[in-house]
Amino acid sequence: MTRTLPAKDRAAAIESLARFLAMCLPGKELTVTVEEYRPARSTKQRSALFGCAYKALMDQMGLRGERDKEALHTMLCGEWWGWREVETLGSVRRVPVRTTTINADGKREEISVKEALDFYQFIQQRAAEYGFDVPDPDSAWRDRARLDAEIEARAA
Repeated sequence: MTRTLPAKDRAAAIESLARFLAMCLPGKELTVTVEEYRPARSTKQRSALFGCAYKALMDQMGLRGERDKEALHTMLCGEWWGWREVETLGSVRRVPVRTTTINADGKREEISVKEALDFYQFIQQRAAEYGFDVPDPDSAWRDRARLDAEIEARAA
């Protein structure tokens, strides 16, 4: 179960959470994890990455198919978050420290709205360094996404 507590006036929310925990699995030990709330990237941001940025790059580079798209995604994730070496059956290969959906510990964790914006901007910059153009999904996309992230962060 996940519950987000507001940054301001937490007293009532904490009391409600305490009552809820008291009812959970009576007589059993519980593990409770507390972490900072980070709004995950939106469906539109995921679509922008794969449907706009990667499509534009693949078209300009002459790449086709899901394998090429996955290879491009892996390469860009590694360039952004860094690389680590993994040994499999005696063979060593480089893999990204994390991806947009898997954190450095190998657990599923979507990147935040802000991280998605920063990653997209990195892709645009890296593409430009090699003479490729990655457009914004639409002219107001970045401004709307930043505003949405600020509103969501204030609401938490």
